[in-house]
Amino acid sequence: MRALRSPSKALALLFASLIALALSGCMGGGSSLPGQNPMPTSVLFTGAPTSMPVGTSATLDASAIYANTVVINLAANTPNSLVNYTVQCGSASCGTLTGNAEVGATTYTAPAAVPTGGTVTITATAQADSAVSAKATITITPPLPPTLAFVAPIQGSVQAGAQAQYAVTITNDSSPTPEVNWTVTCNGAACGSVAPVTTTSGQAATYTAPGTASSAAGEVVTLTATLVGDPASDPAVSISTEVTILPPAQALANGSYVFQLQSSYAQSVATPLAMDTGEFTVAGGVVTGGEEDLLVNSFCSGYSGQCSPAQATEHKVVGGAYTANSDGSTTITLQLDSGTTQTLTGIVSANGQGFTAQIDGVPALVSLRPQTTTAAPRGGYALALNGQSYDQGPAWMTGVLNIDGTNSASGNGSVLDIQAPNLSYGGEEALAPTAVTAPDSYGRIVFALSPAASDSLPFPPVYVAGYVIDTGHIALMETGDQTDNSNFQGQLMGQAISQGAQTGAFTAAGLANQSYVFGLQGLSNNGYGDQAGVLTFNASGGVSGLMTVSDLSGSQSQQPLQVTGSYTIEANGRIAITNLTDGSIYPYSMVLDLAANGRALAITYKGQDIAGGEAYQRAASTFSPTSLNGAYGLNASALYTASSTTTTVQSTEQGSLAMVPGASTVDLTGFANVAVPVNRTANTSEDNAVTGSFTPATNGVMAGTLTGLNVTSPTTAGQFTLYQIDSGHALVIENDSTQETLGLLTAQP
Repeated sequence: MRALRSPSKALALLFASLIALALSGCMGGGSSLPGQNPMPTSVLFTGAPTSMPVGTSATLDASAIYANTVVINLAANTPNSLVNYTVQCGSASCGTLTGNAEVGATTYTAPAAVPTGGTVTITATAQADSAVSAKATITITPPLPPTLAFVAPIQGSVQAGAQAQYAVTITNDSSPTPEVNWTVTCNGAACGSVAPVTTTSGQAATYTAPGTASSAAGEVVTLTATLVGDPASDPAVSISTEVTILPPAQALANGSYVFQLQSSYAQSVATPLAMDTGEFTVAGGVVTGGEEDLLVNSFCSGYSGQCSPAQATEHKVVGGAYTANSDGSTTITLQLDSGTTQTLTGIVSANGQGFTAQIDGVPALVSLRPQTTTAAPRGGYALALNGQSYDQGPAWMTGVLNIDGTNSASGNGSVLDIQAPNLSYGGEEALAPTAVTAPDSYGRIVFALSPAASDSLPFPPVYVAGYVIDTGHIALMETGDQTDNSNFQGQLMGQAISQGAQTGAFTAAGLANQSYVFGLQGLSNNGYGDQAGVLTFNASGGVSGLMTVSDLSGSQSQQPLQVTGSYTIEANGRIAITNLTDGSIYPYSMVLDLAANGRALAITYKGQDIAGGEAYQRAASTFSPTSLNGAYGLNASALYTASSTTTTVQSTEQGSLAMVPGASTVDLTGFANVAVPVNRTANTSEDNAVTGSFTPATNGVMAGTLTGLNVTSPTTAGQFTLYQIDSGHALVIENDSTQETLGLLTAQP
C-alpha cells in the first residue's frame, strides 16, 4: 500500500538528505556514484499505540531510514522512505488499514471483536527493500463500558402537579442511535409520569409530578434512565436520581410583609455587599407598594478594615409581583422608584405567612415575616446588629434600647455592647437619650445609638432605621446620616425583640435553673466560625453546659464540650458570662440580652474570635425520643471553601423535613433549596434531597448525620449535632471540617 507524500514532509526528507551528504563529504566517508540509489537500513515506527479497544481507530506512521552517505539526484535519485503496511493476528478478522492524509501514515481500525491471542501485529516494510521492516504489536481490549450522566443542573424537588425536565448524556454506546428508557418509582400509589419515555443522548424528558404529596415534607420518587439495546451492555446500564414531591404551592396571603436580605460574601474577594430591609404589600397576586432601606458597600477584606463608607439610600416600592416556582420556592420581584428591580427567593411556609423559618437577624441571609401592626414601639427591646464597620472590618453589636417615653428613649436602662477586631473602644457602652420617630405608613422608625456623656471610650454613633413587624419584633438596618461624617458609616443589619412586661425587672432569681440554646456565627482566628450550645444558669452565679465550636481549619475540637463559667445579670436583662471554657479551649466571654417569651440575643468574643446570633430558652430539662416528630421547616446558613479556590463562600439552605422517631434514631427526610453564590458557578439554586438520622438523648443534645446540605457535594453526609429547644424547635450545627452549617428547625403547621 502506497501513501501519498505531502510537500512539507518531502521537503523535510530532502533537507535531511542534503545535510547527510554534506556531513559525509566533510568527514571523508564513502560515497555513492551518480545514478545509483541508496538502500534503506531500517524502518522506524512513531506513534503506534500499545493497546486499543475493539472498533476504535488510531493513526500509525512509519518511515524507511537510510545511512548518512547518499547522493541526491533531484530527477531520479531521491531516497524512498515510504513503507507498505500489513496486519496479522490469530483470527480471520484483524482490523483494517486505510490511507491517511499524513505522509507515510495509515489509519488502523481495530476489529469488532478481540482476536485470538488478544493482539495484532502491524508490519511496515520499506518499499525500496522488502527485506527491511519493523513491527508494532497492539493489544486489542474489550469495548469501554457505556456510561450515563445527568445533564446539570438536576432538579431535586418538584411541586405537586408541576413539571421539570431531565436529560442524560450517553457515551461509549455502540448502537447507531443510543437511547434510554425512563421509569419512575416510589412507595406511594401515584409516582407521576415521564414523557417521552425514550430519549436520545442529551434530549430532555419531562417529568410530571403527581397532583398531591403524601406527606407534609413530600413524597420521594426515583427517576431512572436505562440504556436501550447496547449489545455490549450486560447487565443493563442505568442511572437514577431522587426527586422530592413538594406540597402544593403556598401563595402569599394578601397583606404586608417585612423582609431582610443580605448578600452572600466571600473572604478576600472584592464582591460588593448589599443589605436590604423594608416592607411591601401584596394584593391579588401583585405587589402594590412599600418602602425599603438599602446599603451597598465594597467588600472590606481582612480584620482591620480600610472600607469605604457604605452608601445608604431609601426607596419606595412602586410595584412588583410574586410567582411560585416548580421547585417549591417563591420568587418575589420588587420594583423601586429608582427604576431598579430586586428579586427575593425563598420557601413559603405551609400557612402562607412568610418563608419557612428563620434564624432572625444575624445567621440568616434572608427572612420574610408578615407585618401585623405599624404601631409605635414602647418599652425595652433587646437588639442585635452585625455586618461591617467603616474602618474596623466586621462588627457585632447587642444591647437593650428602652423606649420609655413617647417616641423617645431617655437612656435609662439602655446599653450597647460593640465588638470588632482592633477596636479602640468596645465592651459595655452606656447609651445617650435619643428620639424615636413615629412610624410612617409602612411602619418605619428611625433612632440613634450614641454614647452617653459619661462614656469613657465613646464610639461613633449608629443611625438605625427599623420596620415594625408586630408587637414583639422590629427589623433593623443601619441608615446614613448625610450631615455627620463621624457616624459609624458601616453596613449593619439585625433585629429588636420586645422585653414586654419584663422591661427593667430581670433578676438572678428569675434566671436560676433556666437553660438557653444558642446559635452564633462570626469570625475565628482560622477564618469564619460557628458556635452552638446549651447553657444552664444556677442561683449562685455559675453557668454550665455544652458548646460546639466549628470552623474549616480542622484544628478545633468540634464535638460538644462540657463548659463552665460565671455570670452576672442586670435589671435591663443584660447577662455577662465570663471564663466560659472546658479547660482546653481558651475562655470565651458572652453577653446575652434577654427578651420576652424566652428569647435572647447573644454575642461571644475572645480577641479576634467574635460571633453573634440568637438564643432560645428551653422548655424542659429532659427530652424523650419522641420529642421531635412531624414536619419542620429548615433555614440554615453554610460556609464552605470553593472547590476552584481557597475562598470561603456563604450559602443559604431552606427547606422542609419530616422527622420520624424510630426504635433507636430520629430519622429525617425532605428537601433543601440551596443557594449557590457566584463564586462557585453562577447565582443559582439547587434542590437537594435531604436525609439523615440523630440518636435521641435525654439532655436534648443529639449526634447524627445529614445528607443533602453539602454545597459542593450534596450526596456527601455531614456530621451534625442537634440542640433541642422544645418539641417545635431545634438548632443544628455541622461538626466536621467539610463545611460550616448552622440552621434552625421550626415545626410547621
